[in-house]
Amino acid sequence: MKKSFRKISALILSLVFFLAYGFSQDALMEKIFFVQAGKKISAEKTVALENKNFEIHFADTNPEDYISIFATTDFNYDYEEPTKSKSIDVNDTVIFNPGTYIIKNKFNPDEGASICVRDSYGFNGFSGEQRINHKSKERMISGPFVFSRNVKNQSEAVIPVTAIEDTSGLFTGDADFYFYVDYNHDNRIDENEFTKMRIKINGDGNLYKNKKAYISTMGYSVNEMISSPDDGNYHLYVIENVEGLEKFCSQISKNIFIDEEDLESGNYRFYILHSPTTNSIKISQPYLLTGTDNLIFEIEKSEMPFEYVYARNYKVEKQKDRFTIYVKTDEGLVRPIVHRMSEM
Repeated sequence: MKKSFRKISALILSLVFFLAYGFSQDALMEKIFFVQAGKKISAEKTVALENKNFEIHFADTNPEDYISIFATTDFNYDYEEPTKSKSIDVNDTVIFNPGTYIIKNKFNPDEGASICVRDSYGFNGFSGEQRINHKSKERMISGPFVFSRNVKNQSEAVIPVTAIEDTSGLFTGDADFYFYVDYNHDNRIDENEFTKMRIKINGDGNLYKNKKAYISTMGYSVNEMISSPDDGNYHLYVIENVEGLEKFCSQISKNIFIDEEDLESGNYRFYILHSPTTNSIKISQPYLLTGTDNLIFEIEKSEMPFEYVYARNYKVEKQKDRFTIYVKTDEGLVRPIVHRMSEM
């Protein structure tokens, strides 16, 4: 009898251990589901959605639980995954590091939320004030009747996604999404707080079509030109090695901001866009329309008491360089005249 009791006790302990740890790797995935066009879609390793608004639901989540979503087009992104014996401090990661948090506007439930997709860094954070929180309900059965009641201190978090904003220029419909919910509020990623899945956006729609995503570049005025085409056009100079940089500095202008180490590595290409000689034009940060291959520089008016050439530097990894550069003028989109310094 004692042996049987010990066996049963061991079995119960094993079951408790299995329940506590056996499902921990997928515990968060089991709490996530999607809703699109009124249809519930379960979370899996790969989730297919249509190109229209959808909701991400997190069950058993309190308003105090911070939700982090990291989305990337780098499908080989190197990251450390938590295990049941090792949690990870968010400060030791890039994907959920507070320093890479993407600042969002005040949340308006009627407008929904956007999710930024990056090449390899930057996460989307959603506090209790930046999402919708519903009280969770427990279904009760009493005879032939089914009713529900609020579950104390538990709620469901809902993020209504109305836009995918691509700042990598590489999003064509698929991205890897990493989810982290800090249930115990310790800023450490535990195994049951983390999961990853690939989301595929299919078909035509308004989820990311014609959404502006701005690219960071450096703008400055050039007051000393060695030579400047006096044709009223925009000129684009392409530099991809040290020799090209030396030619630019000797033939066009020494007023340039490029790190030679980037050129020496052979991994980067620089584009320097010049305005015509002017006293009233500034070139704004460029944007792309998500899902297209055009990088568009807008211009703005800024009266100055002297003439100059306005420049803007755009740096890109060679293997990810796929954009055609345009300038948006009063006459519409125009292609600048291209000068490849390495070939001159």
